[in-house]
Amino acid sequence: MPELVDYVVELRRYFAGNDAKPLRELSNRLIKEAVLQDNKTIAKIAVLAYCLHKILSKEHFLKASYWPRARADFLFAIDELIHILRTDGKREVQQTINKLIRMLDNVDKNFGRYVQNLWDKGKAKLASSAYALGMSLQKATELTGADLRSVQLYIGSTLIHEEEPTTESLREKLEKLRKMVKD
Repeated sequence: MPELVDYVVELRRYFAGNDAKPLRELSNRLIKEAVLQDNKTIAKIAVLAYCLHKILSKEHFLKASYWPRARADFLFAIDELIHILRTDGKREVQQTINKLIRMLDNVDKNFGRYVQNLWDKGKAKLASSAYALGMSLQKATELTGADLRSVQLYIGSTLIHEEEPTTESLREKLEKLRKMVKD
């Protein structure tokens, strides 16, 4: 199982290469890992990967005159996070992640075109993914920091709530998740 720093290095590589699709795939892998470990830090990195994927997939962000500077700032902050993870600075990890979240909010505020901000949308989306993986709705919102009502509305707009209820035990669900993470 990779360390958190390995995931952040991977995130940086995809973001630096403007590779939106692998960022989305990384986000999916990270939320599975966050569910497995019940780890809020991994969940935040998953939301970060999701948001960066969304930015790279939207032409209006990339064509904005401010984007090259914002991109360089993101890369610098991601490099800072990698350095902190390698030197085991626990407190600074959360501070740097929060810095990246503020940067996302700033880019979204200046260039976004939607009422719901990108970070909040990402949290709701990945909370719904955690829910679909078998986590309770309450636990999924706690894991990602998402607003319960936003997640309920998101799930209501998907087919997740119409799926067959599972008869698997929690142990069986965890084994299935572990297998999915290994693959």
